[in-house]
Amino acid sequence: MKTYVRRAAGPRGIVGSAKGSAAVLVAFFLAGISGCDSDSGSFVPPPPRPESGTTIGSGKAPTDGIASRTGTAGAESHRPRGSAPVVELILARPADTDRQYLIIALRRELGLIRSVFRIEEPEPGQGASPARLAGAIRSAVGRGVSGLLVEPLDDPAVADALYEAAGRGIAVLLLDRGVPPREGRSLPRIEYQAIVDVGGQIAADCLEADRSYHRTRPGRAIILHHRVEDAYVDRCLAALRDPLKAAGKPIQILEFEGGAEKATEVLRRALEADPKMDILLADDVYGLAGARTIYQEWAREARPEFVFAGFAPYDNRSPELLSHVQAFGNRSVEKYATRAAKAIQSLLDGKKVDDVVGVPMTFHRKNILFVPAARKPAEPAKK
Repeated sequence: MKTYVRRAAGPRGIVGSAKGSAAVLVAFFLAGISGCDSDSGSFVPPPPRPESGTTIGSGKAPTDGIASRTGTAGAESHRPRGSAPVVELILARPADTDRQYLIIALRRELGLIRSVFRIEEPEPGQGASPARLAGAIRSAVGRGVSGLLVEPLDDPAVADALYEAAGRGIAVLLLDRGVPPREGRSLPRIEYQAIVDVGGQIAADCLEADRSYHRTRPGRAIILHHRVEDAYVDRCLAALRDPLKAAGKPIQILEFEGGAEKATEVLRRALEADPKMDILLADDVYGLAGARTIYQEWAREARPEFVFAGFAPYDNRSPELLSHVQAFGNRSVEKYATRAAKAIQSLLDGKKVDDVVGVPMTFHRKNILFVPAARKPAEPAKK
């Protein structure tokens, strides 16, 4: 596993690599772009970002821009040396685009409390074993960290290391998954919530939109399911599937592994065998990005329209993709980072936080933003 150290905050922290994908994202965060986390029912895409070497849904994380940066930058001169709290993020699985975006968002948020931010992550393409993850936790404690943000594994060795850290007064916040309580004590975790409700809203909205086509030969709904190690994707699948099933809509679930291009491949094969499709859903952004290829192809060929929706993070990586969908559930990385930073700050200050720090997914639908111009009042007749 690799460790990187950063002092959060300040434009001096922007250090790019040859590809510079992560540096582009950092620049957008530091520019203070907002409006991506609205809880309202409709959405207007945020300003598009400049092109970079990695696109969301590609299955590749912009690791070059992250891994090449070491050292500190930013707010060092505002505190005596060594006085800032040290918060370490320890990841168990290989980085993807969401995790790299989370790193950048946490760097910004933790900068607000003038903290030193360390990152411990597996080598590209490799996950951490329980023994290595437990070792990384103990090493962080040995280096004198103040707080830990840990993506845990379900293993007693990892739980041992986490409770040892908490017992030494380290602030510990788990990402997405918990560990079993011990001796009446539990460790708080942060996780996305409201998945079932949002999935039901997506399905209902798509069914209503599909009925508006008044099809003479109704087809099926296809759900693209990403087979990936993720705490939420199976729950997102069920949240989309179950309401469609209850409504009596024929469903076909297509599974894929890898990036967006794999989703496109399995979808294309299924449609070659049976092209009748009314609704196309995806349980994460990789499926949506792959499905968009088919959506655009069908539009160019003037083939029958279908309703297109799913779950995806709504941020500066995704406005072009989400401009095509009927509706989506926002798995907001920025909101997740903000709440994680607030929770770890509370723990650093000795305050209690909830056992589960919830980050609700939110429902958004595409609106037609055209309003006819008001007619001018009729001029009075001339005498």
